Amino acid sequence: MSTPSSYRRVAQRDDPTGGGGGGEGGTASGGGGSSSSGVGGGVDTFDVPVRSRKDRLEDKCVAIGWIIVACIVAHYTDFFSIVSLWNNTNTNAATATDTADTADTADTATSQPNKALLRIAYIGFSIVITLYFYLIIYLPKVKGLPSNDPSVWNAYCPKVLPIMGVTSIMTYLILIRAIYPIYGMLGPIISGTEIMGLIMVTHFIPVFGLC
Repeated sequence: MSTPSSYRRVAQRDDPTGGGGGGEGGTASGGGGSSSSGVGGGVDTFDVPVRSRKDRLEDKCVAIGWIIVACIVAHYTDFFSIVSLWNNTNTNAATATDTADTADTADTATSQPNKALLRIAYIGFSIVITLYFYLIIYLPKVKGLPSNDPSVWNAYCPKVLPIMGVTSIMTYLILIRAIYPIYGMLGPIISGTEIMGLIMVTHFIPVFGLC
């Protein structure tokens, strides 16, 4: 009676040539007639999904649509100049100089983003972007793993995706609170549109493997 092999939580691919106990992790049955092997020679193998040209074209069209909408929203809301900390001081000073009415100047001074929360949001976005580069660039280019495959990420670095998810949600909520004095209830829609536009830009950068 053969001893069953230990269970491993990795994405595996069946090896039709691993009969008779040829591959590690294979389970032999009935005198070596047939066996199912997911790992051969101690090397993990992964199934990489192949997407058709039509699917990639549809993704590009959706990405272009998001980018166009994000550019329009950014143009009419002046989003990036408001969330850019290095422009807030100059913009507010120029506005205060050009405004003749004292009441209008006071209203302008109060309608500013929360700079402390914006700095925290920048830190959160930096963490998310760093982890994103780790998954999209470091693992395929340096480690030689299949690109853009969540099953590989879950097997090789299972904690990265949960950390990215929690950090992204917390950072997004902090950003909404930071820009609330300016955009009010429209803050989630405006900031969400701009973030989606930035994400969709990666579809046209070959290094991200989404082209």
